[in-house]
Amino acid sequence: MTKIVSSSQSMTRYVLEWHDEDHPIPELDTIYDQYRIQNYGRQADVETFVVLNGVIQFDGIWDDNKVYEEWADAHGDKDRIYDNGIKIFANTWNHALDTYDNNARMMKYTRYF
Repeated sequence: MTKIVSSSQSMTRYVLEWHDEDHPIPELDTIYDQYRIQNYGRQADVETFVVLNGVIQFDGIWDDNKVYEEWADAHGDKDRIYDNGIKIFANTWNHALDTYDNNARMMKYTRYF
């Protein structure tokens, strides 16, 4: 689910929600789900970014140039220029984001907002 939480002429806050973070090692996925429930009270993963004055602010959710299988342990901070038609990619299995596709060979699921 994607939501625009707040918006003004110069700022829009986007909230992206995934049902789950699926660990790339299937044997660890159930353990990781239990960890998320115990520590966060949910399996769902929520990431938020802001577009402010033509700049996308990936504060605490940038992928740090990692690919799907990698753990984006401490999501980083990164600003990217916003332009109409820009795409946002969840590049790691735990949904760290960027405007660059680090997994060109993977199938994509596209959502528009």
